[in-house]
Amino acid sequence: MWRLPTLLALVVATGSAFAPYAAIGSMTEANDARSEANNVDDLVTVLVAKRNLVRGTVITLPEKLFVAKKVTRAAAGKGAFRRFDETIHKKLRKPIADGEVFTLDFVHDYDSLQKELQKESMRPGQIAFAVPIQVDPTCGWCRQLIEVDLILVVRMANGETRTSTILRKVLMLGTDSKAGIDDGRLVEKAVFAVYPGQDDQLSEALTEGTLSVRLSRIDE
Repeated sequence: MWRLPTLLALVVATGSAFAPYAAIGSMTEANDARSEANNVDDLVTVLVAKRNLVRGTVITLPEKLFVAKKVTRAAAGKGAFRRFDETIHKKLRKPIADGEVFTLDFVHDYDSLQKELQKESMRPGQIAFAVPIQVDPTCGWCRQLIEVDLILVVRMANGETRTSTILRKVLMLGTDSKAGIDDGRLVEKAVFAVYPGQDDQLSEALTEGTLSVRLSRIDE
């Protein structure tokens, strides 16, 4: 027969023996939970190709070509596209395989290409100068590498406007696609190839009114 004091001592000793194992089990569960939480935090949404796409593909409907998928930051790599709107009008400079993460490495750097094209189009001694211009909604040709006349538009106190030509046959290198509103008028920033001194002329004109453009006449 076991006496009561002996049984109590045996129970205490047995519990003490298993306590470290219980503590280790609790620590392991806690570590697993923390690891799982860290894995969730480390996931990012990227665009992955739905199928093989060939070089030269122009992306107009990205939702048909790519799917949003969560991957680890390591798997995403550098320059991964994360939203569909970021890819519209991008052109592939090399093929992309089905299931591959879509990154900047697959597309042309149009900003660099445009700057190089602008540089080649400028005459010796010219500089690139950006000014805000009043946008004509019907002026679909006002984009880049065309010759335009720069017109100063001055709004008079009586509500009438006065216009005068500041520069003729100026090469427009490009415009910012994001237009804004200034004093109720639609304006955007345009870059022109001008000679030193002409930039000061345009800056001075802007203190009097706004600038607009019109297509230069070939016979002028």
